[in-house]
Amino acid sequence: MMKSSNKEAVYCVDTNILVEFVALDSIPWRSLDPDLEYIRVIVPTKVGEEMDEHKGKTGRLRRRGIEFSQQARQMEESVDGVVTIRQANPRITLEFGPLLRTSDLDGDLFDLLDSDNRIVAEALAISKKVPFLTMLADDSKTVRLARQAGLPVQRPLSDWRRKEGPDERDTEIKQLRSELGAQPEFKVSLAGPDKVERIDVEGDFIGCDQSCSEAFISAVKVVEPQTTREQLIVSHGYYN
Repeated sequence: MMKSSNKEAVYCVDTNILVEFVALDSIPWRSLDPDLEYIRVIVPTKVGEEMDEHKGKTGRLRRRGIEFSQQARQMEESVDGVVTIRQANPRITLEFGPLLRTSDLDGDLFDLLDSDNRIVAEALAISKKVPFLTMLADDSKTVRLARQAGLPVQRPLSDWRRKEGPDERDTEIKQLRSELGAQPEFKVSLAGPDKVERIDVEGDFIGCDQSCSEAFISAVKVVEPQTTREQLIVSHGYYN
């Protein structure tokens, strides 16, 4: 971590920090340095775009997107674009980074069509005007890109991670799989005059090919000759 003084620090945050870790105003920043009195947090434009997209998703991503949108509105409505999200111990302010054009970024060093590259490229451009800026990121790709660009990097501490149960979407998928249960494959072997033909049937017989249906019913009649045509229609409903 680089500090503008013994008591101040500037961080540019990756999207992962806003999604996977506790809210910025709840992070125990002084676990990094007990002398910190002021934290300036800058959100790259690309990070803001990704958080905005999360509002249309489900589970924790949707929650994080909505939470961030409330802070984004405060920043947009602020006179100087800066909001104070914690008053002391340490004081924390939040702001968007400048709107940067592609031509403002280093297209030789970064693949600007890739979101991780774009975020780090923006952070590097911001650092040219904001001394002592540190990239706060946890994703290994983002960390490598920042280090390659010469940006100081700070990984969040493990106890900063949110203590949440499984995502609602994952829980729903697990429940649906449980309700569906096992899906066995039904196989029927029919003896023809010259060879044995095997017909593989999946799921319900409804909608089955007519020749398959008739062959299956014929086989049943051979095994159970006392089964009448009417009984087969009642039982299976697809005999034509």
